[in-house]
Amino acid sequence: MWAVDAPDFEEFFREMHPRLVRYAKRRLEAESALDVVSQTMQTIWSKNLDSPGDDIANRKLQSLAYRIVEGHIRNMLRANDRFRRLTATVADAQRTDPQHVDDIADLVVRPDGSSWLSHLTLTDREVLALLADGYAVAEIAVILDCSPAAISMRLQRARKNLKLILGRRSSDD
Repeated sequence: MWAVDAPDFEEFFREMHPRLVRYAKRRLEAESALDVVSQTMQTIWSKNLDSPGDDIANRKLQSLAYRIVEGHIRNMLRANDRFRRLTATVADAQRTDPQHVDDIADLVVRPDGSSWLSHLTLTDREVLALLADGYAVAEIAVILDCSPAAISMRLQRARKNLKLILGRRSSDD
């Protein structure tokens, strides 16, 4: 239960709910994103947290909310992945003659999971994905719970690594 009073939590909810929904929609469908954010708000409410008294405490609480929603997203994705594997297994058992024709998407992401993105580190992929989704450096800093300067450095490193990978890929072809 929120350690202070309900109006403080309502204010936090009004401020963070749209942000968390936008973040969750990056990886989930809209309905699933709303479910995950509801679970996140329920988790935060159930923790015995103090209402943030200053900007630093508010930023820490916001970062906690992003970490919690990320955990709920990963749980949902794992469950969805288990379901997809199960349905694929059933479909494979029923298929007698699969006839798949490769298209351009197969060149980017292969069924075996290999792609140029897989050669980047998890940190590089996450920073680039957040940037591609339209988040500003300051917003990414709150999401990943670090300073904007650290995010700028991570972006520089990710871009450099991506150029190296793409350069190596084009020379291999």
